[in-house]
Amino acid sequence: MPVFSPVELSPEAFRQQLVQHAQQPQVSEVLLYARHLMLRGSDEALSEFARTPYLRIQALARLAGLPTSTVRHYTTLGLLPVVRVSGKHYYSAHAFGVLRKLMDWRSVGLSLKDIQQHLEREQSAGRQLLEAIGEHAQPFDTNPQTPRGALPDAESIDRLMADEEAREGLLEDARYGGLERQRAALVAGTRGKLEGRKAQIERQLRLLAVLERGEQREDMH
Repeated sequence: MPVFSPVELSPEAFRQQLVQHAQQPQVSEVLLYARHLMLRGSDEALSEFARTPYLRIQALARLAGLPTSTVRHYTTLGLLPVVRVSGKHYYSAHAFGVLRKLMDWRSVGLSLKDIQQHLEREQSAGRQLLEAIGEHAQPFDTNPQTPRGALPDAESIDRLMADEEAREGLLEDARYGGLERQRAALVAGTRGKLEGRKAQIERQLRLLAVLERGEQREDMH
């Protein structure tokens, strides 16, 4: 079962999203930093997605340094979120972040099945968080007999303030918990790559040592 199902958009809805993106004001430094983390520290990707909300598969593959066929394979398996407009695939900044995450997991030896299970757990945790937030989103007065425009009583105000604090706490946990998970995944992926390079260098040094000993024996003859 795919983790991400394609989101179908009409050409008009897609065009409206492009227009809204072009008209949005400059983002704050905090949001810019959050986007940079989501894009796994890629300055080039940050620049690309500041210009447009979606990329075609060729551009996404180029940014990630992968063959287009690999990105298409991940998409077919449902491991990447994708927007489909008139049969054409478009990828968001979120898709690039997921793709880089897949690359990190693959670099440490995880199979596609393991990766799918990781993504499913993340999706499940996200749904549970949204449900928890929704439980706290209570109106002032849920009594349908209350006249429209009636002022809430003190108890309703206190309940609303408590709900707001709980909701803010959940959002804060999600925000920093997500950043922490991304940071940990990035560190783990980088460590795996460095350890792989270290092992390769050590093998090359051992080979050089063997070659050097062979040259020394030839000099003795």
